[in-house]
Amino acid sequence: MKILLIIVMAGAQGFAQSSPIIASAGYSSPAPLEAAPGQVVTMFVRDVPRSADGRLRSETASGLPLPTVLGGISVAINQTSGTLNAPIFAVRQESECQAAGVEEASCLLTAIQIQVPYNLTADISLSPTRRVIYGPLAQARIDVDGRSGRSFALQPLPDNAHVLTSCDLSWDTSAGKECRRSVYHADGTVADANAPAKPGETVVVYAYGLGPTRANTVAGNAATAAAPVIDLLGAPRLTAALQKDFLNASSSSPRVFADSRTLGDVIPIAFTGLMAGGVGVYQVNITLPQDSASYPCGGDVRSNSILNLSSLQGTESIALCIQQ
Repeated sequence: MKILLIIVMAGAQGFAQSSPIIASAGYSSPAPLEAAPGQVVTMFVRDVPRSADGRLRSETASGLPLPTVLGGISVAINQTSGTLNAPIFAVRQESECQAAGVEEASCLLTAIQIQVPYNLTADISLSPTRRVIYGPLAQARIDVDGRSGRSFALQPLPDNAHVLTSCDLSWDTSAGKECRRSVYHADGTVADANAPAKPGETVVVYAYGLGPTRANTVAGNAATAAAPVIDLLGAPRLTAALQKDFLNASSSSPRVFADSRTLGDVIPIAFTGLMAGGVGVYQVNITLPQDSASYPCGGDVRSNSILNLSSLQGTESIALCIQQ
């Protein structure tokens, strides 16, 4: 499941008036945006005009540290402690209107891939009944060509875990795309039916949005060393569980609100933290149990286990093949 922030901007201050834009449909008002410190996320924005030369905005950061203005666009997050400017990986714009000759800015969908600053305040507390109480709302604003847009409510989260998928690696945001999660061997190759993980092996999963680390990392820069994440209220941010003898599971199913400890046997996580050399990429090292699944992979059996990773925001599942 892609983790996406959606901002709908209609008649924003400083922008030309355009036709109405649908924000959502259902039985309640749209919820605030959600983001965690250090999270890499794509914001989808409507009503941003083309660039001054009439071309669709399309630009990718050329190096590190990432810029805070790209393609004429900047993203600001305002809290009581001050304003944070988000580093930007890339900007991409496309027209959604099928009618010939329609050139309104409301027809344009602009994708902005950013990293949320690590110093976003996202503290939480527990009520007497141990209900999670989130911190106050922040405000997110997108400025275009120096003109300020309107602000939208953003709920800071202590973490917003998202296991990297095949779509994240190529920044493919197409609707309906099958985006598969993967488990990797220590050498970076995918652990699948062609190269199964072995019992007792320490495998690797990569993720976004696991929150603050013990190192003083600056958003928009590569982590210089592996930086462990900080525990959340005295507990690990992630737990892992393994379901054995579950054949041909999907690695693209949505995140669900369930505790992985109810979905299989709990297995140890050796390390959770920023990956050295990556920007906002977290590495999770997980040690598999010594006893493997009963059904070998091969033929019609593409996977024989499910690895479940849980955080405060829910559980994501990855199909896995384990055998000697």
